[in-house]
Amino acid sequence: MFLLFKKREISDYISDTLNFFKFFGKHFFKNYFIINSGFLLLLGAVLYWLLLIDFNVIYDANLWDSHLEYMISCFSSSTVFFWSCVGIGSLLFLLLSLFNLSYPVLYFKLVSENNGSHITLNDLFSSFQQNFLKILKFSMGFIFILCPIIMLLALVLFILCLIIIGFPLFVITVPTLFTFISLSFYAYLLEEKGFFESLKHAYDLLIEDFWSVLCTTFIMMVIAHIVQGFVTMGFYFSAVIIFVTAAIGDSIFHAKSFQFSSTMIFFMTAAFMILITLGTIFSNIIMISQGIIYSSLGEKSEKIPVQTELIENSNE
Repeated sequence: MFLLFKKREISDYISDTLNFFKFFGKHFFKNYFIINSGFLLLLGAVLYWLLLIDFNVIYDANLWDSHLEYMISCFSSSTVFFWSCVGIGSLLFLLLSLFNLSYPVLYFKLVSENNGSHITLNDLFSSFQQNFLKILKFSMGFIFILCPIIMLLALVLFILCLIIIGFPLFVITVPTLFTFISLSFYAYLLEEKGFFESLKHAYDLLIEDFWSVLCTTFIMMVIAHIVQGFVTMGFYFSAVIIFVTAAIGDSIFHAKSFQFSSTMIFFMTAAFMILITLGTIFSNIIMISQGIIYSSLGEKSEKIPVQTELIENSNE
């Protein structure tokens, strides 16, 4: 069983995040990848096509001119069709991006509201539809209000890094900003608060248990980057070994001694897609950890109802 709202320390934040996925992880990621499967397949196809063109151009620079002329002729001969595809694609990409950004928060909200009962795709789509305008408004507020402030702060930190003091400040600022924005998003979607009210509420929650929250977010980010780094380096060294092994067979080592076959490009595309998928998995885990932090701090400050009933795993 899983208790959603309770007081937590730093070790509890991490362990309860893992427990959340122990209870709901299979159902959580199953729905996520069902929704995103079409987009991932399309992205993989585009990556494969771009890599194929890229490596063909490396071996024959003249191919770039022919590919470029072909694409220009296609666009000029069907301008309406091209811009229609761009418009529809951009709209779908926007909707999918908004859904993916809000998915962990909406899932967390449904878990808290339904006491862990079975959550269907219809529940998720219905929740997204009901909260679409709020998600869009928060995104606009983030882009036009928070982003300029963050960029200015990043510039100041960059300057301070030149005199060493910026490095520890950078380590503190990045997880702090991430947690502040995440808590604001949770407050905006889970409670009846405006944009600026959510920012203030997130600030109040953050300073309530600042160092525990900061350390939790920092640890989760470090774990995610370490795992992704190991996987990336694994693919990198595998590619180097394959390249060197193939080139050793030729007494004169030069670029054309190693030709990238379509099979090799397929495996490179698969490697990229694995890294992208791994990145989305960890981003969702980190966002759920922010929900665990939010529910704990909310419970401490008594600003949201305390759910004392234990949630049972019924999503399998």
